[in-house]
Amino acid sequence: MKNRLLIILVAYFCTFSTITVFSQNIVWKKNFGGNSEDIYYSVAALSDGTVAVGYSYQDSFGTGDWTEITGKGDVDAIIVKYNNDGYITWKKHFGGSSHDHYNSVVALSDGMVAVGCSEIVSDGDWTGVVGRGWYDAIIVKYNNDGNTVWKNYFGGNEYDEYNSVTVTTDGIIAVGYSRENSFSNGDWTDIHGKGDWDAIIVKYGNDGNVIWKKNFGGSGQDNYLSISTVSDGIIAVGYSEFASFGNGDWTDVWGWGDGDAIIVKYDNDGNVIWKKHYYASSSYNTFFSVNPLSDGIVAVGFSSSNGRDAIIVKYDNDGNMVWEKKFGGMCDDFYYSVTTVSDGIVAVGYSDACSFGNGDWANITVDGDEPYAIIVKYDNDGNVVWKKPFGGRSTDRYNSVTTVSENIIAAGFSYYESFGSGDWSDVLGKGSFDAIIVKYTEGEVGFTEMKQHQEDFKIYPNPTNGKIKVEVQKPVSLYDIAIFDVMGKSLDVNIQDSSENSKTGIVIDISHLSAGIYFLHVENEVTKIIKE
Repeated sequence: MKNRLLIILVAYFCTFSTITVFSQNIVWKKNFGGNSEDIYYSVAALSDGTVAVGYSYQDSFGTGDWTEITGKGDVDAIIVKYNNDGYITWKKHFGGSSHDHYNSVVALSDGMVAVGCSEIVSDGDWTGVVGRGWYDAIIVKYNNDGNTVWKNYFGGNEYDEYNSVTVTTDGIIAVGYSRENSFSNGDWTDIHGKGDWDAIIVKYGNDGNVIWKKNFGGSGQDNYLSISTVSDGIIAVGYSEFASFGNGDWTDVWGWGDGDAIIVKYDNDGNVIWKKHYYASSSYNTFFSVNPLSDGIVAVGFSSSNGRDAIIVKYDNDGNMVWEKKFGGMCDDFYYSVTTVSDGIVAVGYSDACSFGNGDWANITVDGDEPYAIIVKYDNDGNVVWKKPFGGRSTDRYNSVTTVSENIIAAGFSYYESFGSGDWSDVLGKGSFDAIIVKYTEGEVGFTEMKQHQEDFKIYPNPTNGKIKVEVQKPVSLYDIAIFDVMGKSLDVNIQDSSENSKTGIVIDISHLSAGIYFLHVENEVTKIIKE
C-alpha cells in the first residue's frame, strides 16, 4: 500500500462526506549499511526517535552509510539513532580488531544501554582490557548524543554472551548464556556450572557495576533470549534442552520435546519465583521474546515438527497459560519479537515464501521465493487483527519491534536482491545485507469520500454474491489491493491475478463474507462493494 493512504469512495451521488477507519500503513522505510553485511538485531523507542543496534562487517566501512568511517575490526558492533521522520541523527561503531556485536538495546532516562559480546583483544575500544575468555558478554552505556559513558565485560574462560537487556527502577538487567568452562573462574569464580550451557541473568547498577549474578539450567543447554520487567519482578524466556530436565533447576520437572521453550520469573533480588516450560511439538520449541501485558505476560517464538510454526502464548502473572496460538503456512514461520499497543499485541519475524497462499497466509500471496519479513497484530484474546508481509524477491527478516504511541517500528535486515523489487521497488541496496528499519502507523484515520475515477479501473458485478472482477489500466501489485469492512478492518479474501491479453485483471472472492457494504482498495482508489 502507499505510505499515505487516500481512499476514494464510490458515491451514487456527487456528494462528499468523511468516514473514519482503522488502517496500518508504512510511514517510512530505511536501509542502512555499506558494501558488506549490516544487520539490526534490536530497536528501542526514545523520547525523540528510535535507536537500533546490531553489527557491520569490516568491508562495509568506508562505503555507503559508513563512508569516511574506518572500521575497527572484523565485525563491529553498531548503534544508530533515528529521529521520528526516519533520518539518522548519529551512528557509532564499537569494538576492537576482532569480532564485536550488539544483540539488544534499551532506553534509559539519560541515554541507552546496549549488550552483546566481544572477542576482546586489548585494542580499539578495548585498549588496555584483557578479556576473560574466548568471547565475553559486554554491556555499554551511551548518552543521548551517542558518546560512551561506560563499558563493562563479563564472563569466564570460554564463551559468554548477552542476548537481551532491560531496566528496573534501580538498575539494568542483562540475560544470555555461559558455556560450562566459563564457570568456576573469572566473573563466575565460586559459582559452578550446571550443564553444557547455563542461562544467565546479571543485574548492574546504573554505574555499570555488577550487583548480583545467577545461572539457571540443567545438564544440557539452557539459554535466555529475552527479558522484561513486570511490576513485582523480572521475566526471562528462552529454551532448555531435553537433557536439562529432571536435574539442576529442573529437578522433578520433565521435558516434553527435544527442547522446550521456557519462561522464568525472578524477584528483584534474583530469586526464582516460578518457572514454566512450554512445547507445542515433540521437537524444538523456543521463546525468543517476552513483553508484559496489563493482565499478564506474552511470549513469542517458534515450535518445530515437520516445519516450524510461529507461536504466541499468553500467561497470567502467576505463570498459568491463558491462551496459545500457532501461526503460519506449510513452511517455516518464526516470531522473533513482540510488543504491545493500546488495543493488542504486535509480533514480528519472518515466513518462508512457500508459507504464503496457505494456512494463516491462505489469502495472501507474494512474488518472491525467499523468506519475507512479517508483522502480525493480535487482539488481547489472541485473535489475529491483521497481518502483513514485507520484502522483495529475496530474504527479508524482522528481528525486533517496538512502539511509539500508535506507531510501530520494526528492524532487521534485507538481502541485496530484495532491493529494487516488492516493498523495496524504489530503494537501491547498499551491500550484501542491509540493516532495515520500517515505521508503521496504526489508528484512527479520517478519509474523504469522493467519486471514483472510472477511467482508472472497473469492477463488476456490483452488487455481487460471490466473486468480483477488477480491470485496471496498468499492472497493480497484489500488495496494493485490500478489502475493508465499514469499521476499516482489513479482511482476509482470496485475491488472484486474472490478467489476459491486453487486459490487466484481478479476481477477488468475497463469497465467505456476510451480506453488507465493504470497500475495495486498489492503489489510491477505493470502491464501495455491496455483498448480497
